[in-house]
Amino acid sequence: MLLVFSVLSILCLAVVIWIHVRFPRLQNIYGFCLVCLSVTLAASFILSVIQIITDFVSTDVAIVFTIIRHYIWLSVFAWGTVIIFHVYRSFAINVVANKICVLTIKDQSYRYAIFAWGLPIPFVVTGMICHYRLEDFVYTRHWLTSEHILPLFIFIIPALCLSFLGISLFFGTLSKMEKMRKGTDELWNHHTTDILFIAVRLQLTLGVPWISFLFLMVSNHPLKLPIVSTINSLQGILIMVAFVTTKKIKNLLKQRNRTHPTTV
Repeated sequence: MLLVFSVLSILCLAVVIWIHVRFPRLQNIYGFCLVCLSVTLAASFILSVIQIITDFVSTDVAIVFTIIRHYIWLSVFAWGTVIIFHVYRSFAINVVANKICVLTIKDQSYRYAIFAWGLPIPFVVTGMICHYRLEDFVYTRHWLTSEHILPLFIFIIPALCLSFLGISLFFGTLSKMEKMRKGTDELWNHHTTDILFIAVRLQLTLGVPWISFLFLMVSNHPLKLPIVSTINSLQGILIMVAFVTTKKIKNLLKQRNRTHPTTV
């Protein structure tokens, strides 16, 4: 079942990426961030599929896979936070992302990429160092469910901090939206609200499984790893559903179907 869900998630994320490539109107900062998140998450699922199929036993290979997946997981959380941060920033400075000049879009995209892909590095390096320096910590396949306290500091706390930051930005954005709605409707449109709720759905999709994982760890439930793994394997499917159910995407797909009708 885990293999099936992982493959389906890869296909769903490929659909999200294809839609962004197919429609130039989506190629803005939000689109850039969502594509980066989708690519990163798809890479995680690809590694999961390889791991399930091969079931490798080599310690060196296991360490390499652990390093890559640890890095990818934190990058996914970082990209989710970046998306909702940009939504908050757009409302805070009263600009719509699509109206920002091209140069600003490129510069801002680079900054977001440096943050999202640079943030995991110190935590991953710490895991590698501790694997070789600490006798009671093994940085391999099941490192996250070990009884050592280190996973708490190099993954769980950073991931939860990013999730809670995203939640805080969401409520901050709601506050600014309410003020904007009372003052003027100039920037109030379906595009900005669609992006906001995509960001919220991403936060829920990424954060809820790991919060559940924490509760299962505290309760020492024997099924904690299978439960969390199964929920996580659905993330790609949930992200695609969150994306394609927005009004803008549904309208774009309808327009494409009218322009290129299916022939029988």
